[in-house]
Amino acid sequence: MSDSHILKVTCRNCDQNLGEVPANFCPVCGQDTLNHPPTFWEFVHEFITHYVALEGKLWKTLWLLFIKPAELTREYRAGRKQRYISPLRLYITASFLFFLVVKIAGLGSAINFSAEDAKADKPFISLKVDDDPAAKSNSTASKDKQDSPAVGNKAARHEEDAADENIDKMVKGIVAEAAETAKQGAAAGVQAGAKAAKENAAQSPNDDSINVADFKCAAGEKVCQWLKDHLQAKYKGKTQTQVLGMLRDGAMANIPYAMFMLLPLFALLTKILYINRGYYYGEHVVYALHIHAFTFFVMLMSALLPDWLAVAVLVAAAIYYLVALQRFFGGNRFLTFVRYSVIGILYPVLLSFVATFVLLFIAIV
Repeated sequence: MSDSHILKVTCRNCDQNLGEVPANFCPVCGQDTLNHPPTFWEFVHEFITHYVALEGKLWKTLWLLFIKPAELTREYRAGRKQRYISPLRLYITASFLFFLVVKIAGLGSAINFSAEDAKADKPFISLKVDDDPAAKSNSTASKDKQDSPAVGNKAARHEEDAADENIDKMVKGIVAEAAETAKQGAAAGVQAGAKAAKENAAQSPNDDSINVADFKCAAGEKVCQWLKDHLQAKYKGKTQTQVLGMLRDGAMANIPYAMFMLLPLFALLTKILYINRGYYYGEHVVYALHIHAFTFFVMLMSALLPDWLAVAVLVAAAIYYLVALQRFFGGNRFLTFVRYSVIGILYPVLLSFVATFVLLFIAIV
C-alpha cells in the first residue's frame, strides 16, 4: 500500500501524526486519542487519581515504606521514581485517608471536637452542687450502707444510724447559718446586683460574654485599634463557650494545612543536623514527605486498633524513625541517636509554633 493510501490520524491537542493505527495516547503530549463524551465514572476516576493514589503503584510503595525504613527515599534519590507513587501524592493520600476516617468515624475523643456544646452555651467546666446538702448527705450515707456487707451486726448498724443523725444535725446547722448570713446580706446584695446589671446592660445577656473593652490601645496605634475593633465586631454577642467552639472547629478544619506547614520546617531541621552530608534541601523535603506520610498511616492504625496494640504500633514507629534516619543519612550510630533525640525535642516545639500560629490566624481572621 502506498503512502498516499495510509489514513493519517493526528492528535487533536498537538497535531502530532499518530499513524494508521493510533495508540491510546499521544506519544508527544499524552492526551488520549479516543474522541468520546466523558462518562461520570471517568470524572470520578480522574478526581481520585489526581488527588489520591489508589492504583497498583500504591501497594508497592506502601510495602517499601513500611517494611524498609527510608528505602523509598533512597530509591527516589537514586532516580527510580516511576515505579512508585511520588512523595507529594503519597503524603496527600495518607493525610486524606487519615482525616477522612477521623471525620467520618469520629475516632479519638481528644481530637473529635464538636460545636454542639457551643450551640447549647455549655461551659467547658461544669460544677454541679446539690441544692439540698442534707439530701446529698443522706444519699451518700445510703450508698455507704448499700456498699456495706449484707451481713452486719446490730452494733455496727446502730453506730451508722448515730453517725447519720450527727451528720444531719451538722448539715442543718450549716444550712441555718448560711440562710441567716444570706438574709443579712440581702439588702447589700440587691444594691450591688442592680449596679452590676446597669454596668452590664450594654453587654450580652450571657454571663460569660466576650468583651474586649478592657483591651487598651495607646494613642496613635492604628494597628492595635483596628485589631480591637475587628475583634469586637467578630465576637459581638458571643459567649466564651461559643468562641472556643469556633476556635475548635477552625483548628480541626485547618490541621491538614498546619501539618503541611511542618514539612519545610522538618526538612530544614534535618538539613541543619546533616549539613555536612551535602544533600540538597529538596532531598530533605522528600525524606520529610515520606516520614510524615508514614506518620499519618501510623496514627490511623493507632486510632483503629485497641489501646494495647496501638501502644505497640507507636513504639515500633519510634524505632522506625531511628532506623530510617540511620539508613538514609548514614554516619555514626551514636551521633545518629543524638540527632534523633534533638529532632524528638525540637519537633514538638515546631508543632507548637505552627499550632499557635494557626490558632492566632483563626482567632483574628
